[in-house]
Formats: sequence, C-alpha cells, structure tokens
Amino acid sequence: MFAVLLGSSPVFVAVPDPFSLSCSGLTALVLLVVESLVMAGATPKTSWFSLDWPVYEIRETFFSYLGENQYAKLSSTPVIPIDDPKVPLIRTCLNRFKGALNGTGSHRTCFSLRCIVTSSDDVIEHFRSDATYHRFTEILGSWSSGDYFKEEAIGLLHSLLSKKYGLPESRIHATYFSGDTSSGLSPDNESKTALQKCIGEERILPSMSKEDFWMSGETGPCGPSVGIFVDGSNSQDGVNGKFIEISRTVFVEFNRQADGVLSPLQAKHIITGINLQCLAAILQKKESLYELDDYDNIIDCISCRAGEEFDSYSGKVGEADTDGVDRAYRLLADHMRMISVTNASGSQLGPGHKGLEYFLKCADKLAVQYGHKVLEILEQDRYAVIVFTSLLDSDLCPELEGYRKKDQIEEDEVMIYQKTIRKLQDQNLPFDMVKKKRKFCCVVCNKNY
Repeated sequence: MFAVLLGSSPVFVAVPDPFSLSCSGLTALVLLVVESLVMAGATPKTSWFSLDWPVYEIRETFFSYLGENQYAKLSSTPVIPIDDPKVPLIRTCLNRFKGALNGTGSHRTCFSLRCIVTSSDDVIEHFRSDATYHRFTEILGSWSSGDYFKEEAIGLLHSLLSKKYGLPESRIHATYFSGDTSSGLSPDNESKTALQKCIGEERILPSMSKEDFWMSGETGPCGPSVGIFVDGSNSQDGVNGKFIEISRTVFVEFNRQADGVLSPLQAKHIITGINLQCLAAILQKKESLYELDDYDNIIDCISCRAGEEFDSYSGKVGEADTDGVDRAYRLLADHMRMISVTNASGSQLGPGHKGLEYFLKCADKLAVQYGHKVLEILEQDRYAVIVFTSLLDSDLCPELEGYRKKDQIEEDEVMIYQKTIRKLQDQNLPFDMVKKKRKFCCVVCNKNY
C-alpha cells in the first residue's frame, strides 16, 4: 500500500510490489491510482503527454471530432489499390482519391488508411540506425471536396491538435509553399494567412521542398500543401527541439496542362493525413515507435519466444546495438504487423516471384533470418505463435476479426519459415550482421532489390 497526496490529505491505494510489475501491470497501477483519486473527489492533472493516450483512443478521438464536423467515416481500403496498376501499394491518402480529383460535388469523409512503403534503400541499415523506421504505418485521413477551403481546413486541424489532443500551442509549427519561380509557381499566401490566425508567425516557415507542392504527374490535378510539425523535445520552451512532422494537408486546386499552365479545378479538394504512430509518439513521449502501446503485444510475444538469454526490447540503435538484437526486434515486429494488413480481406498479397509478391517474399525471408539467427527463434511453433498473435490484433486490422483464413495465413508463414531455414542450412551460408555494401533482398536470395 502507498499514499498519494490529494491536497494535504493522503489517499491510500493498495497495490502489489511495484518492482514486480510488468509494463502492463504498471499501466494498470497508474489507472488504479487515477481511479482512486477520482473516487476521492480529485481531478487528476494531466500533462500534454501521458499514458491517457493509447493509440486506439487517438484514433477514436480523430473520428469523433470529424464526425462532430459532419464528416462521414469510410471503411478502410486494402493496401493493394483497386483498379490502379500504376500504384503498387497504398502509400499516401492521395492514392485513395486519385481518380476522384477531377470530379465535382460536395463531400466530407474521414478514414484510417494503412500504408506500406517499399524502398530500394538498405532496409537492414534503417532498422539498425533508426528506432522510428517502419515499412507499415497508419494514416488518419480526411477528404473534403467542393466545400470549405484553406482557412477553415487549417483552423479545423489546429483545433483538433491543440484542443482535442492538448498539444501546447508553443510546440506546434508549420510550413507553407513559398513558390518556385523556375516552375512559374506563386507562393501560397492564402495558407500563410490562414496559419497566422492559428499559429504564431515565428513558428511558420516558408518551404520549397517537393512535399510542399503535390503533383499527380507531369499533368493533372496538383496544389500546394501545408506541413504541421511538433516540437517533441524535453525542453520547456520548445527552443532548439526535435521537430516531428505529424500532418500534411494538400490543397488540390489546380489542373496542370501539358504546356505547364495551371487552370483552376471545378471543385477544390482538401486531403489531410495525420501519421498516427508519430502523433502517438508525441502524446506518449516515446523516442522509439516500437515502445508505443500498440506494439506491446507483438514485442512481448517475440520476447517470450526468443532465446532464453535475450532481454526484452531496449530500444538501442546504431553502435549501441552491438549484437543486433534490438534491430531484429524492430524488423520482426514491423513485419508481423505488415503480414496482418497484406493478408486482410481485399488485399491477400501472397508470396511470389514478381512485383508485390516478390517484395513480400523478401520481407518474409528477412524476418525469418533475423528471428532465427539473431533472436534464436529456433522452432517453427514459436514462430507460428508470433504470426498468430499479430493476426489477433483486430484494432490494427478490423477486417481480420472473424476472418476464416487466419489458419491458412499462419500455415503459409510457417511454410516460408521452413523453406528459409532449410535453404540456410543447405547452403551453409554465414550470417553477416555487418551492413552490406550493396542493396540486397536477403541472404537466401542473394539478389539485388
């Protein structure tokens, strides 16, 4: 039992030995303390970051707020775009509405978009050096067409971040498109003016990066964008902090002709995307995305099935991660979450030898290699449990809830595990933990991306 001071009076809370509690136990302890304070008549003071912001609540707050503003919630789409062979995997909110940007009419919709980013970069090096790198991410998005425009959109987003999520005004920064004379593009002064009504002028910066003016191609719909950044440093005044981009709003207002001339669209569109994991890292004050609560189950499951001598995930990166264990944790956790969304109804991206299927095949083999060689997950039954645990996360992928093919997905992943281990044993290849000089698929394939 210990006491929590409520004013000058202590409130006694009976708990087990705090030092014997797991992470989930500590969370329960915090909730128990809060509940006791509330019952005693207290109003617990919350900071702008706290355990009160689990990922699922961040998501639901987003939908609730937009619902209050007459946005209709759409169901999630598969990570493989339908009827768009030019886009292999959903990467941004714009992919979802690419075909509707020349349309007319008035719409307000919001959605959760699961995205997978494929890259020719050295994936292993990313997982080694960056605890925020992941191939799978979730975007909270909204689309408004033929309705209000920049001032209202920026005000709505700022209100969501500052009032609903409680981010301090002094930590919110923004960029706007500053123009590009070489392309004949004028500065987006309308967005700048709208930002100045919400954010201090000293925290608004002009920018001319490729993200600041979106184009669907050499011709077609296009428009400037606004980036929202949060100072996630530990400093109290937000000076010289670590800035994290959590949101991007694209104002699709032009149609670019073959001669480069921009003509106004009949209906202007606003597409906003908020990176759920980045926002959660700010609210939960986590340096590593793999320490967020929605990674707890899969990280714990990997830890329990790894070799006995391995500690739990500790978030080490770069040279500090001398044995590569934390890198393997990140790679395997990211892969297992990716398995869920690529196998959901409507996606069902299976292993193969071309295109998307080849990408997943390479990702599968990397996960098996690092799980087997680094974390010593030596039995296929242990690997199967990790796979099945990821498939049980209905919050991550609601389409998998009650999905009858879960067993088949598990069997497929175990088959890949068996084949990969067999090839490693047959070829008797040494496992190289050192960064490769060239980009490669995996030790087994030994092919370039």
